[in-house]
Amino acid sequence: MWTDLCLAYEGPSDTRDTKIVALRLKFTAFKALKGEKVNGTYTRLNFLLNDLENNGMIISQSEVNATFVNSLPRKWLSMNQTQRANNSIKNNSLAALYSKYLYEEGLIDDIYASESQRFTIKASSSKALISNNYFQDSDSDVEEDNRTNNKFMADLNAEIDDLTKGKNKKDKSDKGKSEKGLISKSFDWDDESMSSEDKGTTKFKAFMAIAEDKPFVGKGDARSGQ
Repeated sequence: MWTDLCLAYEGPSDTRDTKIVALRLKFTAFKALKGEKVNGTYTRLNFLLNDLENNGMIISQSEVNATFVNSLPRKWLSMNQTQRANNSIKNNSLAALYSKYLYEEGLIDDIYASESQRFTIKASSSKALISNNYFQDSDSDVEEDNRTNNKFMADLNAEIDDLTKGKNKKDKSDKGKSEKGLISKSFDWDDESMSSEDKGTTKFKAFMAIAEDKPFVGKGDARSGQ
């Protein structure tokens, strides 16, 4: 009867032995997974130890602790050396040893979070400062361009005013001479060499020239000049 029960739950002896060998190899090669937290490594190792115990395999506490410590990533090398120096690997339970690593991991996570936040704030402040300086420089450039343009326009207007004043003085002097010359010519035509139609056309052109030179002279003024 007991034989039947053993076969029903454990299988044949050769099958059970094969399973124990497989579990033992799994324990020997036990390693933390990439990116795995200490809690995850501890939990997986406990499951494996339970399987070994259920199959009649009891492993010493020091070997269990050494397997746990050696399975952790290289970043725990300093912590591992400290625990060996303190004989914690030989004397502590797996749960006690695990609690030390869990506490240390919590401190590391807090420092990492604090440094990450500080770096993010610093980076944001730097970006804001660069952006602010850029806009200040842009505003300064615009103001400088406006001042340059305003000065250029002021200088240009001054030059135009000077030229206009000089031209007006010259025009006033030339207008008197022009009017006298044109009016004099309008009365010195040779009646025999020109037809009445030609005389009228020439007169009209002469008065048009006077009008263009001096637009404010009216028709009455032109007649009185004749």
